[in-house]
Amino acid sequence: MTISFMIFLCVVFIISFIMNIISYYYPLQLFYQWQSECHEFLATRHPETNKARHTQPQWSQRLACHQCRKKLALVHTIPILNLCYYSRQCKHCHTRFTQLFAFSNLLNLIACLIIWHYFGISLTGISLILLTWLLILNSLIDFQHHILPDSLSFTILWLGLIINASMHLFTPVSSAIYGAVSGYLLLFIIHHIYKILCKKEGLGYGDFKILAAMGAWLGLSAIPFILFLSAFSASLIIGGRILIKKTDSQQAFAFGPFIALSGWIMLIWGPTITQYYVKLFTL
Repeated sequence: MTISFMIFLCVVFIISFIMNIISYYYPLQLFYQWQSECHEFLATRHPETNKARHTQPQWSQRLACHQCRKKLALVHTIPILNLCYYSRQCKHCHTRFTQLFAFSNLLNLIACLIIWHYFGISLTGISLILLTWLLILNSLIDFQHHILPDSLSFTILWLGLIINASMHLFTPVSSAIYGAVSGYLLLFIIHHIYKILCKKEGLGYGDFKILAAMGAWLGLSAIPFILFLSAFSASLIIGGRILIKKTDSQQAFAFGPFIALSGWIMLIWGPTITQYYVKLFTL
């Protein structure tokens, strides 16, 4: 095992640790900001609604149990160690700990190893690893809170446009622009058709933006494949959970992570998938 590979693994573990912290505190910061803005708006127009503000979350605080809000041990944020520790319960309220952080750490390690295997230390490999970290962080937040922060989605989108405009790593810049526009508009149209027919919301605007971001990385031609893969994988997983009665059929679920996963798969194995698809339908 080379020294460069050992350094690579250390960086992956450090980033996994940082992502655990950010995915926990950043949504709390967003909620506090939104609550403060609502409070200021209502207090200006309706002084009788002037109530105490919510406490601003501090990044220096340790993670807390989502049920009783008691502080948790540092081990819950440390990659690999939390894989073993998450099978336990909170010592205060006996609520079972979520395995989401541990699963994301394992997924991050596997994804980075795949990128290392195919691309090594290159501009393409570094770009894909950076994208992987942003996608996993965004997906963690979406799974927990059903929001895809604009700051993360737009960062992914602009990175894709800048990389393709300056280095042409994944697709021509014209295709990247068309991919971003078509990715957003496609889900926007589907969302409003569904809303008119079913009289309820089907997708969130964050889903439009993450598909647009993947279009900025992969180009216009990849949008149908990403949409098909994300819909297919979501149907399998959510449908399976409904069948084994772990999820209610009316319960909302996060679709953004499936778009992110499908886009990542297309970035790694896109040419192979496209060739297989063409051969399958030209027989």
